[in-house]
Amino acid sequence: MAGGFKLALLKQLAAFGATGAFSLLTNLGVTYALHEFAGVAVELSYVGGYLSGILVTYFICRYLVFDAAHANAVSQFTKFLVSSLLFRGVELIVTIALYRQADLPYLLVPVIVVSLSFFGKFFFYRARVFVEKDKASR
Repeated sequence: MAGGFKLALLKQLAAFGATGAFSLLTNLGVTYALHEFAGVAVELSYVGGYLSGILVTYFICRYLVFDAAHANAVSQFTKFLVSSLLFRGVELIVTIALYRQADLPYLLVPVIVVSLSFFGKFFFYRARVFVEKDKASR
């Protein structure tokens, strides 16, 4: 039973990682399309890209990564949005602090921070935002 749980957890973690990659591609694609094809200023294109990434991540996590479509969508999205913004804020603070304290290349620092944050987000979302149906009834 424990082996099946570990395998299911690893599959879910991989799906969460793929979701992040897909979200990034969506973000970049929307940013590019808004700026290059619609003539939107780069700064507003970034906003559109980030918003699209947030929405894509939410829906994929809700329906595909976690079995959480049973929950109230508005409440769940609010938790997701607030926690995502908090995670990004903490990532920024830790990135700046690590850059100032460690003798590491500046582009490596956010890669390290976001990689570690990935696991924190996964387990937080799994336990608090996208609570699966069988766990929500306990």
